[in-house]
Amino acid sequence: MLNFQGKASANSSLAEDSAGQVQAFSVGAEEYRGTSNVTLVYDRDVNLMPNSDGILSDPKAKSIMVKQPGEASVYLLLTRGLDQRLYYHTINMNLVGNGTILQPKGEVTFKNQLFDNGTNYGRHFAAVEGYVNGKVFVYTTQYTDAVTLGVTGSRRRGANFCSTKS
Repeated sequence: MLNFQGKASANSSLAEDSAGQVQAFSVGAEEYRGTSNVTLVYDRDVNLMPNSDGILSDPKAKSIMVKQPGEASVYLLLTRGLDQRLYYHTINMNLVGNGTILQPKGEVTFKNQLFDNGTNYGRHFAAVEGYVNGKVFVYTTQYTDAVTLGVTGSRRRGANFCSTKS
C-alpha cells in the first residue's frame, strides 16, 4: 500500500514488462514534503526509487511511461512541466535501487531532459509502442495562437524515439 505524504493529483502512469508485470509507476504531486509540482517514481514493491526527487511535472497534466526501444529493461517517463514543455526521464530497471544485485528494482538515471524545443504543449498526450519495428510514437497537442481568427487553437504534434541498435 502506498503511504503518500503529500497532495497527489490524478496524474499517474505505469510501466509493465512484456509479460504484463508491473515494473514501476509514477504519481504526480501538487505537493510532496514541501516540494511542489513533481512526479515521483515507485518500484513494483511501492518503494520510492532512488533519484526520483525533483522530476518536473504539471500535476494536472498526464504522464506516460514507455519502454525505450531496443532496451528490454529501460523505460522512459514523459511529463509536461508547468512551463508547458515536455520532459523525459529514464528509468533503468537493471540497477539495484531498493532491491539487490540478484533482484534489482530500478533507479531513475536521467531526469528533466527536454523532449524537444517545443513549447505550449497541452496536458494530454499518448504513446504507441511498436514492438515489431522497435519505435515509440508520441502524440501530443500543442497550442498555438490563431491570430487571424482571434481564437486559440491546437495542433497535433508527433515524435518518435527510435532504437539506435541494429
